[in-house]
Amino acid sequence: MDLSFLRDHRKRGKAIEKIGYTERSIFPVLTANELLPKMRSRLLTQRQSRTALKGDDFQNLYGELVGQFAEFVQLLPTAPGYKLAGMLDEGMVRSLLALDVCAKHAKYKKHSLFIYAAFSVALLQDVANVITHQKITACNKKGVFKAEWLPLAGSINRIASNYKIHFTGGQRSNYHDYLTPLLARQIMPEVGFLWLLSDESIFANWLAALQGDRDGAGGLMMILDLIKLEQEKIAKQKLEMMPLDVELEETPETKAGDEFVHWLRDGLGKGDIKVNDEKGFVHHVEEGLLIELPEAYQAFTEKNKKYKNWRVVEKGVKALGLLSLGVMADKTQRYKSDYPVDKKGKLSATGKSSYFASEKSRGGQSAKDLAKRVKEKGVRKGRVISSTGLVLPPTKIPEVSGMLNNLAGYEHFVERLHEIQNSMGAAAPKNVFQL
Repeated sequence: MDLSFLRDHRKRGKAIEKIGYTERSIFPVLTANELLPKMRSRLLTQRQSRTALKGDDFQNLYGELVGQFAEFVQLLPTAPGYKLAGMLDEGMVRSLLALDVCAKHAKYKKHSLFIYAAFSVALLQDVANVITHQKITACNKKGVFKAEWLPLAGSINRIASNYKIHFTGGQRSNYHDYLTPLLARQIMPEVGFLWLLSDESIFANWLAALQGDRDGAGGLMMILDLIKLEQEKIAKQKLEMMPLDVELEETPETKAGDEFVHWLRDGLGKGDIKVNDEKGFVHHVEEGLLIELPEAYQAFTEKNKKYKNWRVVEKGVKALGLLSLGVMADKTQRYKSDYPVDKKGKLSATGKSSYFASEKSRGGQSAKDLAKRVKEKGVRKGRVISSTGLVLPPTKIPEVSGMLNNLAGYEHFVERLHEIQNSMGAAAPKNVFQL
């Protein structure tokens, strides 16, 4: 197999250094031309003869697909800590290998539709990692949060010129395989998708392959297996595509927020910050992780004396946008607490009932007297992180607490609907039928 388009770039120290990044890094939204400069795009044009297509057909099917894929995955790595543009590079390598593999099989080398199916499956195979491995926030050039990117609504270039990456643990989600064909349909050029749809058998194989269904993928699974063998050779030889030369920036606008999140994640990972503890400020509720505020900010400032006022931390976290993601976005949530004691060690409403009864049976203080000394703390409030993996390792997530119940019921889902409608702007539904 021809791997001449790959190099051992470990020797190019300066180029490799430029791929370093942190969660404070601000990434520019790039165009397809910036993500696929000539040295990359020519790798595909050099293989045009292997597609069995010519001229405009090649551009409309292959050029458009690769360009839309590049603008969708941008500089995202394949997993936390991996090199930038890893999703783009690995997708490109797999798709180029697909053309090479098909060219070696007499059954497929002239079958233009099968070749396109194999190429597109190889390219889009892991596109669901965009959703399942991280949360992407659109921001301004200073890193200040603007909105959460919802990949199923379209590429990020429609809502922002910059973005930040917040990793969610990198574990494969249960719905990963179901997302892949949805995102593939979104990225595919319409003419390419309709072309696949024109052959029922190949289209069924294509859908099955995208979902990892070996039994239903037919000949496409054989192509993917051969590609995987080539990828293993590439990994052993430590080969990769030439890194993109991209300058990243970090600004102080979100510094306090970043340090708070690092402290929270580190404390939860080590067990220093307890979850579902009556005296704690982090609780696993049905909607995600409830972070009690301002208690969490105050605990952070007690450990980090350089922050004299917890409101500085609050401002940094707001600019970061981490507590503005998911179903419970941008709203303080209130939960009725059934913990026997409150955060200060005082008896709560539930605790008082049993304590009053005990005191009365023993001839102790009356409920009225005790009520003067014990202040009720029956409500916990704060913000909910719906993607728990943003701050808590998947292996550390405890059972949902049975001691807290959301006082808002399911109203937050309607609120989220309105937020989504507002964020859609020009893409909002048009009233084609009025009830």
